[in-house]
Amino acid sequence: MSVPQEIRLDQKAFATTIQLVKDSYEQDISGQDFESYLATDNVDNAYFSDPYNNRYSAWLPPISVERIISFPPQLVTNKSDLKQASGLFPEISYYWRINGSQLYLWSYKLKSDLVLPNDFSQQIIHVHLANAVKGVFDETVTHVLVVTTKIEIVVYPLQYLPEKGIAIKGAPIRQPTSNLDVLCIASTKSGRIFFGCVDNDIYEFDYSYNYNFFYQMLGYSSRGQIANRTGYLLQLIIPTFLRELSYGDNIDELQVDDDRHILYCRYKKNHVYGYYLGEKETGFENCFVLADVKAELQAFCSRTSQLSCSRVLAMMAKPELAAGMDLIRICVVPRSVSERVGLMAVTKNNIRIFFLSEPKGAVPAAPHIVAIRLPPPAAPAVHACTQLGGTYFTVNEDTSVTAYVRDFLHRSADTPAVFASAEGVVREGQMSRYVTQGYQEQCVVVKERGGQVVGVFAEPADPLPISLSLQTRVANGLNLPCLDGARRHFVLTASSLLVLRTPSLFDQLLSLCSSECFRPALQQFYHYYGTVEAAYLLLAFLSDPRSVGVKARVLALMSELNAIPNYDVAGAWADGAVVANSAWSHVFEGLIKGVSRGLMAYWNEKVVDAKCEHLLFPPSLYHATLQYCAALIAFVVDAYHEALLPTPPSFPHDEWKTKELEGVRLLYFLLLRAVQAIKLFLYVDSIGLASVLALLPTATRTQLAGASFAQLLNSPQGTRLLKQVVNAVLLFYRNNPLAVVYEVCDKLAGFCAGYFSLGEKLFNQGFLGLQRLAEDAYHVDERELRSLLDTVAVAFKYFDAEAAQDHLQPVFDALTKSGRYVEFAQFALAAAGNLTATNCPGAALESARAQFYAKVVEELKLLLTGRVVENASNRGKGVRGEAVMKAVVAELVRNGPKAACFAAFEWAYENHLNELLLNTQCPQMEEFLSGKSSDVLHRYFLKSRQYVRAAEVMFAAAFKEDATPIDHRYLFLTACINDLNAAKTGLTSQPVPLLHMDAQQLETHRALLQAQAAVAELASHQEGATEADVARLQTTVLSPTELYAVAQRCGLDEQCLRVMAVTGYADPAAIQRHWTRLTEEVLRGAGSSKLEVLKARVVALAREFNAPGRRAYFPVSYVLEVLLRSALKCPAMTFAALQDWLAGCVRDCGLRFDEATGELRLLVDAGSEPRWLVSVCGVYVRVVEDWLQFIVVKNIDPREKGVFVQSIDGLEKDLQRMKAEVEACKDGRVKTDRDVCVAQIDAVLKKLQEQKQREKSMLYGKMML
Repeated sequence: MSVPQEIRLDQKAFATTIQLVKDSYEQDISGQDFESYLATDNVDNAYFSDPYNNRYSAWLPPISVERIISFPPQLVTNKSDLKQASGLFPEISYYWRINGSQLYLWSYKLKSDLVLPNDFSQQIIHVHLANAVKGVFDETVTHVLVVTTKIEIVVYPLQYLPEKGIAIKGAPIRQPTSNLDVLCIASTKSGRIFFGCVDNDIYEFDYSYNYNFFYQMLGYSSRGQIANRTGYLLQLIIPTFLRELSYGDNIDELQVDDDRHILYCRYKKNHVYGYYLGEKETGFENCFVLADVKAELQAFCSRTSQLSCSRVLAMMAKPELAAGMDLIRICVVPRSVSERVGLMAVTKNNIRIFFLSEPKGAVPAAPHIVAIRLPPPAAPAVHACTQLGGTYFTVNEDTSVTAYVRDFLHRSADTPAVFASAEGVVREGQMSRYVTQGYQEQCVVVKERGGQVVGVFAEPADPLPISLSLQTRVANGLNLPCLDGARRHFVLTASSLLVLRTPSLFDQLLSLCSSECFRPALQQFYHYYGTVEAAYLLLAFLSDPRSVGVKARVLALMSELNAIPNYDVAGAWADGAVVANSAWSHVFEGLIKGVSRGLMAYWNEKVVDAKCEHLLFPPSLYHATLQYCAALIAFVVDAYHEALLPTPPSFPHDEWKTKELEGVRLLYFLLLRAVQAIKLFLYVDSIGLASVLALLPTATRTQLAGASFAQLLNSPQGTRLLKQVVNAVLLFYRNNPLAVVYEVCDKLAGFCAGYFSLGEKLFNQGFLGLQRLAEDAYHVDERELRSLLDTVAVAFKYFDAEAAQDHLQPVFDALTKSGRYVEFAQFALAAAGNLTATNCPGAALESARAQFYAKVVEELKLLLTGRVVENASNRGKGVRGEAVMKAVVAELVRNGPKAACFAAFEWAYENHLNELLLNTQCPQMEEFLSGKSSDVLHRYFLKSRQYVRAAEVMFAAAFKEDATPIDHRYLFLTACINDLNAAKTGLTSQPVPLLHMDAQQLETHRALLQAQAAVAELASHQEGATEADVARLQTTVLSPTELYAVAQRCGLDEQCLRVMAVTGYADPAAIQRHWTRLTEEVLRGAGSSKLEVLKARVVALAREFNAPGRRAYFPVSYVLEVLLRSALKCPAMTFAALQDWLAGCVRDCGLRFDEATGELRLLVDAGSEPRWLVSVCGVYVRVVEDWLQFIVVKNIDPREKGVFVQSIDGLEKDLQRMKAEVEACKDGRVKTDRDVCVAQIDAVLKKLQEQKQREKSMLYGKMML
């Protein structure tokens, strides 16, 4: 038997095991029903003894200083300097320090710095570390660092690797604070970040999306926004001092309960608010308010008859002590400690207040006080405090730090006698015990006076850190997941870091079992945990070699306490007792499940995966694991074989058979777990059942060899169990696998004849070859792989439906683990075709094949969701996951049935994976999409350049008789026209036009649909529109006449004009009527900007209708007259302003100069008032001036200049006539405007003469040339 020189472990598997062990550990050490003890006022349940005097000081200290880490001189904090601050990020093992506008980060594990890419322009106020929101940054980003100053908030994306530290990944996100001082920061596990600001509101920094363009112009990041979660509109008119009275001064603290999804906010005047974040942590809802915790405490103590409550009332009666009842801290109690007690508040005089909350539907109810806890007498005043797991720390005003550690035995009582006798004075550097409500705590001064303290922090919960000896844990059997693992805490001072260690439950049990109070303490241990649970914990404890010194006395006491029953085997069986129902069987079941669960998670099949990052293990680990497996089997068999394997003659055959199977099954279960543990992490040349048995003691081998395995193997459970064991053993044969299969079959033939059929032999022959090829995924003989898969596929001819399904999964795991997705699809389809009606009669055949096709679809889902790896043999050759995915779909389409194809297409369609559907060109896809989505089918035809078919799909969707909205129909018809245009200009020979309609008809349809969509949108807000009209407009394609009638009935004159323009219906009276309504609607409206609204409305319509072929729908004369009369009615409109405004309207409407002057010439006689005449002439002069400026532009169109030259004489005549008429006006009200107008006319006439002479000179020059 060869021993491998290097064994590897997958880090992901290792992390999974750590989490599993952590959960088990937390569950065991917090198994006490915390809230029930807090709520109990039990006066008759005194302690079993008083083990809390000095003679028991030899017990293991509950917490101790493990080491001290000194900071470099440049990182020492000067607490007297207000510009300096420091803290700790234990999640990433970094210490941070602020010095003014500079931030330093230093890894106290790696002794390295992280330099931020830029300094800050102002003093840094806060620094916070949060988890990164998933899906925002690159997948390598694990955390974000939040830095706040007076003017901005900066978020740095970080990547954390334990062996390398942290590194900045990408540019930071910067957002302004809008002059709001940030007072405190909190974040959730999912990455949401909350700020408590000086305006008493809570803000959330959401950097998931792009938001404010204005901030981008100022240089801030395009990503992120700061949203007010507690503010409302009424706050804008409430003075600041009234808001402070309502909330109790500024926000002082934010805490997040990730277990219960609650954000707690504490204000400085004992107010606590709770906000519910939702099960998925995407909401924000105010769920409760504790208006005055101090008043709540007084009310609780008044109605509770406890000595501690009477003391609190006495303190509150004294004014000098009542001030100490203000809150300085709130702490979250995790669910691992208590299911319903979720909040603890601490006062200035170190009184802890526990709150119990009952659920109220989906939102938590307001919590109420359920218990209080007083500090030890003569304890120093508290400056700060924190609750970290099961340990409570106080930073005292004399710079000392005190830790209150829960007793691991979880004793409970609260009688006055015990209370009074157990209290003692806490002395510095010594440990004393202080009993209060619910459970006992051990009070330890972990840091004495001297050196200012910044705070206390906890290491992330990791009961089995990587630094521990893996070899030691394996040699110990890996059977202490719930007992092992110490917790570490950190006390941060200005110049150093104290690392504290809380011993594990195993260490405390070992210390207790070695002490004088062993017997009464163990009795109470059983009393609390119960017989079965306590026996399970103690068995796990005694299985560790470190407990060998106390094993005898513990076993003796366990036997005395009836933890190990002395069964009268014959009497027990005669009375009908079953071993499986005994206390010990439950203990064994728990022990076996716990051990096997840890092994299966720890040594899983990814251990030997060469594509992952690994840890190295010594070769001796191989021997240690085998020894553990053998010891575990021997422990059960040697100690309890009489109870598990009764003597045959004592019982009838049938009864003995049943009870023997119970024992043999339990033994074989242990053996199976041992073989699985070896299988999952070892490479060996040859190992089998005999190799494992050879490690067992002689007596154990004899018992196993003498057991009636035939009865076990012939039972359904035994057959399946043996099959798993044999397959596990066969995995380790690498040479001549087929011969090994025959050899094992022959050896087992005596136990279960015919167990291995021809199908089994063929399957094992091919499957073991696949296992061997999978070991080296980089050098695979493709021909050999194809041959092995064909052999395995042939084996399915001899399997029934159940056996075929059982044998499909191993092949799936073996091929997909090395990235062979296409090969598995080919294999599964071939194997499904090999299933025969002989072995799968009736409907079972189709059902079995459907299972095979479903497996291929499942594989496709893994590919589609991104959980794929590239084929190792194809790396570097451009083969990517997308190409593999396409190949699997192509294989399914080519050889799979229609139902399987549709199942895969349906899953992709439901998950919006349209790219895969579009890239799969086949008749099945076209048929599938025809009944699903017109949009996707349209894109499918465009992908294959079938433009006319794509147009047909869009045309049918636009005029389909269903409830499709009109705006969608308009988009469909637009796409149809675009496709036809592409068909005309493309390199296709497809016929056009479509469905006997020319391009003009399609454009007309599109314009009508666009108009109907606009009418439907506007009509839904009109009071005169009926529900029936709105419904028809939104879903039914109306004729032009119907659409015009509905629009006219709803008063939508603008849409009526559009319908008339589309259909060519040009009734001057109707056009005049619609324009009259349009202008009168604007002029009747309220507001001071009616002229600008009228101008905007007219200009918009002019740009639409003042075009060739549609000018009939824009009555220029009427429009200019309305604009002029409206402007003259405005008192603030001066002569110059009128000229500028109306000339601007003419220019914006796009009227030609000759057309504008002609219309204005006609308007001169439209009014008889002097002001009308002067105003029209003034506008006419301004338009002529604009025309003159336009003519002198270089490179002007000669045709434009020709029109001007032809019009010069007429313009001069008109201006001369207008001058005479204006001068004739003697009305004194227009005297000033008349003089200005005459002067302007003279100036324009002079310019016209100059331009006329210039044109003649240019003409003479051309003639000379």
